[in-house]
Formats: sequence, structure tokens, C-alpha cells
Amino acid sequence: MLRQTAFALALLVSCTSSSAPPPADSGADPVAQWIQQQARPLTTVEPGASDADLEPLQQMVGNATIVGLGEATHGTHEFFAVKSRILEFLVERMGFNTFALENGWAASQPMARYVATGQGNASDWLAQDFYGAWRTQEFLDVFEALRQYNADPSHTTQVQFAGIDSWNVTQSAFDAVTGFLQTVDPPQVANVQALYAGFRPQNPSPTFVDYDGFSALPQATKLQYQANAQQVYDLLSSRQAAYESRSSKSAFQMALQSARVILQYTTLGVLIPAGGTLFTSASANTKRDQFMADNVEWLHDQGIANARIVLWAHNVHIGRLSASASMGTFLSRQYQDGYRPVGLSFYQGAYTVLGPPHPESVPPAGAGTYNDTLASANLPLYALDIQQTPAGPVTDWALGPHDLINYGVGGQDLTMRGSISSWYDVLVFVRDMTPSHLLP
Repeated sequence: MLRQTAFALALLVSCTSSSAPPPADSGADPVAQWIQQQARPLTTVEPGASDADLEPLQQMVGNATIVGLGEATHGTHEFFAVKSRILEFLVERMGFNTFALENGWAASQPMARYVATGQGNASDWLAQDFYGAWRTQEFLDVFEALRQYNADPSHTTQVQFAGIDSWNVTQSAFDAVTGFLQTVDPPQVANVQALYAGFRPQNPSPTFVDYDGFSALPQATKLQYQANAQQVYDLLSSRQAAYESRSSKSAFQMALQSARVILQYTTLGVLIPAGGTLFTSASANTKRDQFMADNVEWLHDQGIANARIVLWAHNVHIGRLSASASMGTFLSRQYQDGYRPVGLSFYQGAYTVLGPPHPESVPPAGAGTYNDTLASANLPLYALDIQQTPAGPVTDWALGPHDLINYGVGGQDLTMRGSISSWYDVLVFVRDMTPSHLLP
């Protein structure tokens, strides 16, 4: 069984019993009454327990081959824990075989090898290769549990791990391209190395677009690097038949995908103005979501046989936010009912903020928000299918517009306004959230 190791870090607030007073009684509110009737209470957020309470997810997920698991913050213990439970359930009960994370594509590869083979140490890979929000005890437990699952000889289907982001690149992405060319077309290696010179990282650790000086370069230089990356990608694409005949289809696709991620990296750098960041550039943010969707699509259609993907990212990426063309929007257009977005929300509590790391308190959600209405059902933890709403007040509420409160990794207000039933198919509601547990 895919079970995570327990840890003894005390929670500031229990998800199933809270000292905080419950929200006001639902009274005659038809929306709160409907939520009370339709919600599927969950017994705990913690993985390793019986999964009987998660069985309704089978019907909610249906035949989808990509399930997006969102989160309202990147620093909430309960979100990480309950998503781990859902990952466990989807693997064991529904045959999902891929865990895809909002993390660097190339930077995630050492952890992917650990999950597949046990090579290296999960805590070391987390410290070296992962975004700060993921360097937590909760994530260490996830990866160790995945490794334990794959090491069990009774499990004939292995779970693979992959990052989907191109916000950063490592030497391994460039090595994958040149190493492949060395086997199929050695005369091209020097040419490609020359094209990649200048923006190839000089050390194996991840170097982020925002932090390594790339976005501060003159625009003409960045455009030249982007053109160089495009030239390498086009070189591989134009010689697909010949290169596959000298290697294999899968080897070619892996090399081409590495070249694609490098091209994505340079494209984001071009879109980020000097002095700006990924988060201050609307065009770069949208393009990043498109690229993440492209990489999920590659995993689904090219990278993994019979892929069934559990996709882990923030609510704003997972949802179908048509106005901002989110990752979920792109995936929904591509796969329609084959993509199921699950949003995670809360009422009150605290979460971990980075820069510098500290717990940030969140007061009870304001009246009129989706968060407040979800809490009015007086259930501490539940899943809710919001695609089957009765006509009248419940559908009007689901269609909105109302606010859904979210926060960024640095505490940014990422409140979404619109229709919750347009964004997500399923909601998981956690009344009281507590901070994630950062590793030392």
C-alpha cells in the first residue's frame, strides 16, 4: 500500500476538532443546506488512514485521465496532507501512475530517479532541486511513500514523478540534448553547444529566470538566446525520422522535450522585463501556464504509456480561469471531460509564507465569499461535487460572481472572482488550516 510515514510535529489547529467557534448555523439558507446534504465528510486529512471516506471520488473523477489538485496556499499542512491522501487513493484504487508537480522539469529529474530506483536521498533532492514551498516534511513523506510503493514487488504498475515547469532549467536539460546528439549525429554537438553558450547554467543546481540575471540582460541578447534555442529545437524536429531510426522513438521524444523546455525557459526570460519578475509580468505568467499545460500534455500523450496523471499545483493554475488562460483552461480545452480540476479551500487559520519563512495568520473569511458559504455548512472537512447543482439559489451561488480567497507563496493576495463551478468540478474544503512544516 502507498502509505506515508507519520511525523510528530504538533498542529496548531486540528482539522477535525477546533477550539475556534464554528461559523453561524446554516438556518434556512438553501445553499448551506444543499452543501450539508451533498458534502462527503472526510474523516481526516492525514494519509495512512482508511480510504473508505474517499470512495465518492471515484464517481467524481469518472474516466478522467488527468486530475488537477489545487490548493489555496502553497504553505498549508492540511492541503498537502489531504492531497497526499487523494494521490494515494487515485494510485491504489483508480490506477493513476504519474505524479506531476508545479516544479522545474529538469530540476525534478533527480527526484524522479529516486522515486523509480531509490537512487540518492529524497531530502537532499528536495533541498537542492525544489521550490522553497515544497521543502517540507509533508513533501518528504510523499516522495518516500512513492518510493516505498514502487519498491514493493507486488505493485506491477509503477508511479512516475515529473516536474512540469520551465521557470528554471539545469545543466541536465542541456546535457540531454547534446548527449542524444552525440549518439545520433555527433557532428552537430559542437554546433548545438555553441548555440546554447551564454545561457546554459554553469553549475548543476537550478538557476531561476528571476534570479540568475537572465531577465536583466539586454532585450536583444535575450532574443538572440531565444532564437538559438528555437534553432536547436527546429534541428531536432526536422530530423525526427533519421534520429529515431538511429535510436528510438522514446529517446528522440525525451531529447526533443528537453529542447522544448529550454526554449520555454528563454521565452519566459524574453517576456520578463529588466527589473521585473515572473509574477509582475502578466504575459509571462500566462505563457508559463501554457507551457506547464504543454508539458502535462507531453507526459500524457508522449512521455508515459497509458498515462493517468495526478497534477499538483496552486488553485490559480488548476482551475479553468478562462480570463487568465490558466493551465487548467488549456488542459480543459485539450482533454474536455478527461481533465478534472479539484479546488481546495479554507475558512480560517494560518499558513507558511516564504521570504523570509514565517507563519501568517488568516482571519475568518468575509461574508459573501465562497469560503464563508462553504464554512456555513458547519462541516470541518469535506469533498463536494459542484457540477450537479439544482436550479435556483444553489446554481446562482455556484455561478457567482463571488470571491474565492487564495494566497501566493510570498503572501500575495490571489483572490479569484467569478464562478466556482466554472473553475472546478470538485471542491475539498478545510475549515481550519495550519502552516506546513519546512525542513531544517
